[in-house]
Amino acid sequence: MKLPLAPGMPTVLCATLVWVCPIRAEAQTLDLPEKSVQARRPVVEDATALKLKATLHETPRSVTILNAERLQDQNFRTLAQTLDYVPGIAKNSNANEGYHYYARGQRMAAADTRLDGFAGLPAGGDFSPNLYGIDQVVMLRGPAGLLYGPSGAPGGLINMISKRPQNTASRRADFRMGPFGGSTVGNNASYGVDLDATGPLSEDGRVLYRGLATLENINQYTANIEDKNRFAALSLSYKLDSEGKYTVSPLAQFTSLAKPAGRGISISPSSSRATNDGSSQLNFHDLSPNDVNLYAGGRSDDQFLGGFDFNAAPDRSLRINVGYRYLDYDSRINQFAPNTATLTQAKAGDEKSWTVQRRQTTTITERWNHSFDANGSYDFKPAATTWWKNLTQLGINGRWNGNDRSATATGANQSAINIYSGIAPAIRDSALTLTEAFLASNFGFNAYAQDQISLDNGRWVATLGLGYAQETPERDYGPTNINPDTVTGLSAITATRYGTPTPNAALLFNATRQLALYTSYATSYSLAPGERENANGVGGGFNPETGVNYEAGLKLDMPALGGWVTLAAFSAERYNVMVQNGATELNKNGNRYYSQRDGEGILSRGAELGLEARALPNWKIFAGGAYIHARNQSQADPIADGSPADKSPEWSGNLFSRYDVADGVLRGLGASVGAIVQSERVSALRTTAAPDPLVLPWFGRLDAGLYYRVNDNVDFALNVENLNNDLEVALDGTTGAGVELSAPRRVSFRTGYRM
Repeated sequence: MKLPLAPGMPTVLCATLVWVCPIRAEAQTLDLPEKSVQARRPVVEDATALKLKATLHETPRSVTILNAERLQDQNFRTLAQTLDYVPGIAKNSNANEGYHYYARGQRMAAADTRLDGFAGLPAGGDFSPNLYGIDQVVMLRGPAGLLYGPSGAPGGLINMISKRPQNTASRRADFRMGPFGGSTVGNNASYGVDLDATGPLSEDGRVLYRGLATLENINQYTANIEDKNRFAALSLSYKLDSEGKYTVSPLAQFTSLAKPAGRGISISPSSSRATNDGSSQLNFHDLSPNDVNLYAGGRSDDQFLGGFDFNAAPDRSLRINVGYRYLDYDSRINQFAPNTATLTQAKAGDEKSWTVQRRQTTTITERWNHSFDANGSYDFKPAATTWWKNLTQLGINGRWNGNDRSATATGANQSAINIYSGIAPAIRDSALTLTEAFLASNFGFNAYAQDQISLDNGRWVATLGLGYAQETPERDYGPTNINPDTVTGLSAITATRYGTPTPNAALLFNATRQLALYTSYATSYSLAPGERENANGVGGGFNPETGVNYEAGLKLDMPALGGWVTLAAFSAERYNVMVQNGATELNKNGNRYYSQRDGEGILSRGAELGLEARALPNWKIFAGGAYIHARNQSQADPIADGSPADKSPEWSGNLFSRYDVADGVLRGLGASVGAIVQSERVSALRTTAAPDPLVLPWFGRLDAGLYYRVNDNVDFALNVENLNNDLEVALDGTTGAGVELSAPRRVSFRTGYRM
């Protein structure tokens, strides 16, 4: 989808563009969180944690919700940008916006980021979903395997909830300029246009629509980095009956994202350039400038998502939800990346003569994904009493996904670039011949039952659940020159993997109308790959790996302040962990083999604090903090045993506050401040082979915003990231040969027009 716009496009164009656009109708696995105000006490409901609609006050888990207003206040454009402001969650990478993140010290996978409860959107290593078209981002700490299916670690789940059609007609256009600053290079101006339209399509209001679109060209703080994002979506909501008891909601959306390679990646020749050289120090004084791009080329990601949701509520007791998604996702990568082993000082004594060679890599990946989810619940309330009630839920979800193509090639070293000046010979296309890989597919399902009983007029609420899953993988060697009959253990690799019962339990006690105390037990699981052999040389047959999370906490409503406080203490670890034996120990097939042990991997314990309040009706405050003591456990590696979890600060905190002037000549003017702080963290797990990866130092960052609402139709916003312009914030980097730096101070401007 190509929609070229010239820099400096006049804002009047926003109102004349065709409003074809986004996103979805009612999510079938999740009921959209609603907001209402009782006096000054907001009631927020969400169904992510239990797939049973409940207020956050009565959800026995640690949950953070960032709504659309908050996302716009802080100018969050991608999911990765939000993570600094969520207690207990850390980023894997900011510049590359990887889908991996760390929750409670556990490294999470692609399937742990969902769109309306469905997996598949994040994939391909460094793709972080854009937040345009997202109404809320729900961060659930602790595992969710019972309801959502396989996940290897018990850290948490992120669920992005799409904007959906509304009963009231509304149209809005936003025109954005920036970010500006953060680079000394003369890149073109950044700009973006967002369009959002919703309302009824029929006179009786039974057919609603929502269309969204965005077009943005965003220059980053590294030279020659201009991200181009194109997004369009359309969703409908059709009430099959006049009362709205039965609703079907089709949707379709398209995303095209082009991203040049490299952003904020620097090299420090004097810093530790190996993970086993006895040094873990990072020196900032000789880092290459973060506006010099050591890379070339880039990647493109194209996605088409389509599907529907069906929701039925025949009466007040029974609810049925069914949903389906089809996702087509293609990635093209053609980039030249530094080969850090070639880092050389071209002239002895010249500190600015360091060069590094680059090599070309080309990859083509074409993915497809079918997902479904169906669940029903029945709320039983005895007519003779209100002392107790019971809610029973049954559900099943599944996913059939795979590749249409997977091919890659890597070239030789070339085009040595000076890491300080960026001067380099011209890049040469290596005319690579792609090597095709076999095509993999997998079908799996997850079935569960859950029961929630409320006693003593809601004072006690107990929830119990049990799930079961299995998967069947397939391989197609047609694109390769491999004869399937020669693949060792193919029958074990493609054999059906059977799960074991997955339990969950929670108990919540409403001590008062404002104070709830809770405890919960939740699990995650992943089914063992069939290609892994045991000591006897037999593949398959391993039990699922499981993650277990114990949690206790409190939730305190503060009606006078229109907010609440949440506190959670937790312990998370893994069982039946797959452990590979030593390199010299081989089974009868001549291969290294695996065994399963309890207590291997990351053991994390800690506490998380969250606060939301309105000290005044026009002054809102959000704050959070976490203490996470996460340590690796390894019976086989004495260095790894007891070493800190990677990229997970022990201490972290965040604050966001916005104040709007309600009266006088400054009415409509608002200002905000945001702050994050993180303690030092190791960039990778320490092992005997790699005992000293870089230690990333603690940092603090200030953000700010200035807002002005002219009237009900026009508003402006100015956002500043890294107001304190801290240039020594290292976000990633195992060695000094590839350090990822945070952006310097950057400014963005937005104007919005509502019709």
